[in-house]
Amino acid sequence: MAWVPLEQAEALSRERHLPILYYFSADWCSPCQLMERDVFNNDYAARNINTRYIPVKLKDRHQEDGENPPAVQALIKAHSVSAFPSFAVVGPDGKRQRLTRGYGGYTVTLQFLRIPTPSD
Repeated sequence: MAWVPLEQAEALSRERHLPILYYFSADWCSPCQLMERDVFNNDYAARNINTRYIPVKLKDRHQEDGENPPAVQALIKAHSVSAFPSFAVVGPDGKRQRLTRGYGGYTVTLQFLRIPTPSD
């Protein structure tokens, strides 16, 4: 995965006319670890995410540090993130297009991301 730093995401989104894919995760989150293994470490999925989105990984640090960095906390609040993992897709215009919470598996994730499932 070619994760983009949060500070660069909005400008890149406008420049490339691609939506931002905010991925909200936490180190203690078991489903997040499955997502990493099944989706982000899969060449097909990673390649498609990297070409269709500006991917930004945001880690919740509340449990470990007692708080999140202000920019991360603002996005958690703006997208009503109440579970991990969560995805928010935000267009180049800054408007949220869609949101999902939890990990339903590889195929469900690709469907949410509107990436065709590779044929066997």
